[in-house]
Amino acid sequence: GGMGIVYLAHQITLDRPAALKILAEQYAGNPEFVVDFIKEARAAAKLNHPHIVQAYAVGEDEGIFFFAMEHIDGETMKDYMKREGVVPVDFAVMVVQQIAEALDYAWKEQRLIHRDIKPDNIMLTKKGRAKLADLGLARVAGDIDDADSDEVMGTPQYISPEHLTGDEMDVRSDIYSLGATLFHFVTGRFAFEGRSATEIARKHLEEPLTPPQKLNPNVPDSVAKIITKMMAKNPSERYQSAEALTEDLRLARQGKAPSAKGGGGGGKHGKQFSVKKSGKTLTIRAASSTGTHKAVSTTTGPHAKLSASSPDIKSSKEALKAERERKAKVQIITLLGICVAVMVIVGGYLVWRFSGKKETSTSDQKTTVAATAPGAVSAQAANPAQPSSTEYTEHAEKLLAFIKKNLKFPANILVKVDDFIAKYPEPKYDCEKNLFDQIMETYVPLDEKRVEKRRGMAHRKYLAILKRKADEVKGKQDAELRLQREKERRERERQLALAREKRNKERRLAYQKRIKATKDSIRYRSVYQAELGKWDAAVKAFDVAADKVRAAPSDNKDLTDEFAAWGKKMKKHVQLAAKLNNAMWNAGSKLNGLQLEVKIGILGKIIRIKNGKVTVRTLDNQMVSVPINSLLLPQLRRLVSSAATKLLDDNAAAFHYLMATGHFVAAKDIQPDEWKQELSDTIQAYLKEKLRHVDELDPKRKSQVLHELAVRCGRAELNKAYKALKAEDNNNFGE
Repeated sequence: GGMGIVYLAHQITLDRPAALKILAEQYAGNPEFVVDFIKEARAAAKLNHPHIVQAYAVGEDEGIFFFAMEHIDGETMKDYMKREGVVPVDFAVMVVQQIAEALDYAWKEQRLIHRDIKPDNIMLTKKGRAKLADLGLARVAGDIDDADSDEVMGTPQYISPEHLTGDEMDVRSDIYSLGATLFHFVTGRFAFEGRSATEIARKHLEEPLTPPQKLNPNVPDSVAKIITKMMAKNPSERYQSAEALTEDLRLARQGKAPSAKGGGGGGKHGKQFSVKKSGKTLTIRAASSTGTHKAVSTTTGPHAKLSASSPDIKSSKEALKAERERKAKVQIITLLGICVAVMVIVGGYLVWRFSGKKETSTSDQKTTVAATAPGAVSAQAANPAQPSSTEYTEHAEKLLAFIKKNLKFPANILVKVDDFIAKYPEPKYDCEKNLFDQIMETYVPLDEKRVEKRRGMAHRKYLAILKRKADEVKGKQDAELRLQREKERRERERQLALAREKRNKERRLAYQKRIKATKDSIRYRSVYQAELGKWDAAVKAFDVAADKVRAAPSDNKDLTDEFAAWGKKMKKHVQLAAKLNNAMWNAGSKLNGLQLEVKIGILGKIIRIKNGKVTVRTLDNQMVSVPINSLLLPQLRRLVSSAATKLLDDNAAAFHYLMATGHFVAAKDIQPDEWKQELSDTIQAYLKEKLRHVDELDPKRKSQVLHELAVRCGRAELNKAYKALKAEDNNNFGE
């Protein structure tokens, strides 16, 4: 995709496949792209519908932004069209109906607009179910504001007119793009084609739609009418909801006529249409030959960008802004005129209303009366919003009567007034405020006395609490001090223990390294002596093991004991190999009849073995003698295995002989499981010692030695030894 790469992954926790989208490296460092990437995931995560690709998770790991989603086992409709060319009408209508259901759900649930409907973003499962994918441009309606931007994100062949002009969009914009997609499905052609994205965009805004039946006569009238209505240039002439579109598509699949009549989309040059934006209606005129609408030019990036770049495009944007500014000025001037007119009318009314104002008095209260033409009107009547009686006043009057009767019982008055205030916390009207003031004349002094008494009690209680808290603080401080000292003591002991443990580990590790180095040295010398036929020296190599390691500390005695046990085991191993060697050296005719290929192409049966040489009678009745150690490895293993069985009655002796004499590849084929690790360690010790000096040889001899080592030890073991030496010598070892 434009923003990244999608991998087929496996979600271990739920044991299921998943599609894992990784944000491209060139965009991961760009906050704008990262935000778009996260928005795609969040928009998808809010939706759970059978025809929308389900989101699983989104996150970041060491700078890698990922988005895990449902894996669709199928293909995109774009891939389908590449293979088939034109989509069968019935199948195309079914796919579009399912996507329309998804758009209806997204709009009703989240007011979400996809903004990039096209065949690439419609997945088709192997079971034939359509799924809407890639919410990279999706936004919640009302969050989109492209009016002041020079860039429009979208795909030119499917983009809606209002998307191009930067006007407010809703689900009808997605319906337009879905109509362009359905047109493409059933005709195999784009609804509008051109040599550039700019030309295509201008056709979306200006040119009438070619009837689908002209390109494909098999398209039914019902489907053609649906497409035409979906692609009406004026949003108000399209389907007003995806639900209505879904219903017409369902009728079309049943062979019935659409329920809604007519449809836009055709239009003529110069036709006007209106789009509501921010509570206003903006009228846009389709461009003439010079063009005034925002045009497009393709650029690279996660989506096709439709950028205002050419003069005619910029003039379009300036024209739209100028139109908006002109209308705003007209509205402001109109509003100012209305305000002035209202002020004049209100002023005249007030002058007329209060020109004859005078005051009169009564014995009960002062009332202001405005003198008007025929008679006088009271302030209460002049302001009908102020009632003369409410539920509040009824209860307040009853409360005042109770107060007058119970002046000797202040506690009862306080309870009653408290209940009244809890039920009626605040008076609203003048009549209520007057009664509230009368209640407060009695209540406030009584409440002050109550508060004063409680204040004294609270003060004494507060002083007691302060003393108790002071005692608690002092006790807590003492306890914390003791705890801190104990904590510091324990920390010192812990640090000392850690230091001792670290020293012990270091000593133990150093001791282990010395033991390993000693073992490797003994292993090599034993094999080297056995190769030379010096079996006594090969056996005695393990007698000096104890002298090579200094007496271990008491806590490392286990390592010394293990080393001693290893020496005894290896000594028995070489002794058994020496025993078999002595038995074979002069076996005479004890192995007669065993067939061997003593040299390549020379096959015969053993006649005798004397002084370490094997004599065979070949098939052509010739006598050939060769040293035992010069036999080919498979033949040597055959001879040794036969000798171990017939001469010593011990099958294991063959393995020990081959390992002790450095024939490691042959030994591997018959090794017991308990000797697997020791054989590998012996091979590595032998190879490392051999390789330390191989670079000192001339190239021809070096190549010969390396070949022999590979034959005796195996190519994998040779490479392993090379890598180990390079690591030990800090990459200074020769290649």
